[in-house]
Amino acid sequence: MRIAYSNKGVLLNFLMSLMAATVITCLPYTSLLKSVPSFGVVTFLAILPATLFFLKERKLALSLMIVLTVAVVMSVITGARGGLEYLVQYGLLNAFMIFALRSETDILKVVFRSSLLTYLTIMIAIGSMAVLYGFDIHAFVSKYIDTVFDEVIKMSAQLGLSTEQASQYKETYLMMAESIKKMYPALVFLLYEFFALINLLIMNIFLRDDKKVYTKGMARWAPDEKLVWGLIFFGFLYFVKNNFAHLVALNALIVLLSAYLLCGVSIVSFYMKKKNAPLFVRAAVYYLLIMVYELRYLAIALGVFDIWFDFRKKKKNVT
Repeated sequence: MRIAYSNKGVLLNFLMSLMAATVITCLPYTSLLKSVPSFGVVTFLAILPATLFFLKERKLALSLMIVLTVAVVMSVITGARGGLEYLVQYGLLNAFMIFALRSETDILKVVFRSSLLTYLTIMIAIGSMAVLYGFDIHAFVSKYIDTVFDEVIKMSAQLGLSTEQASQYKETYLMMAESIKKMYPALVFLLYEFFALINLLIMNIFLRDDKKVYTKGMARWAPDEKLVWGLIFFGFLYFVKNNFAHLVALNALIVLLSAYLLCGVSIVSFYMKKKNAPLFVRAAVYYLLIMVYELRYLAIALGVFDIWFDFRKKKKNVT
């Protein structure tokens, strides 16, 4: 028997907090505008202490205790809900990163493994409790996103913009909201990967060479060639006239194309390293890849066509 919505017990409140924390991951800019405590530089870098301690001392239990300590500190600063949101997202990601680092030193494998385990754990928990309570996840997510963007639109209206500018901002935000409603499952996973990767790269700055996670292979990294079949399959599925199939294909394509984006970036990195490009040039190129959509599409294309053209001559080097 399904429990009515009005009977909101501890588990349902936990589910709502879990959903809010997960969805807010998709809304970094709007979250900052709202001053939501579960996102920002402090929370983002809260992953650092425990993982850095583990990489230096290799003490698992104490590292996990640091994760819990950070969650308590977040609760004191932002309230119990803020601490809970940290624990079920960043704390969980932090713990899985530590477990992955016990047996793995390749940075990309650590990032993927910890992100995937975090994502699956949260989604299984959300799905199980949603079934228990008869909770409409998509309706909650849509309402939550609409609420966040409504507040952002109201804030932009107070900036003294002209009527035309305010109308353009509103139209843009409404389009963003509709897009995020369709893509949030994939966006959450990708942002977990981004959080893990950036934190590991920052940690390498503070570690001795023998303690650092391995990054040398990044310039030659490429996804498995069989992944292209997934790209083809979900590409066809995307055009099937079925709303559920369309959404599944869209989110799968976002995740798959992100792998080819990373491959494209690694190709660019390989040639900049080969040509001994100055640091400021590399920084400028990476900045443009982040900020300019067209360049991102070009990087994805490089990653896909690398399957056939082997831009870095990896196969030749192997043989």
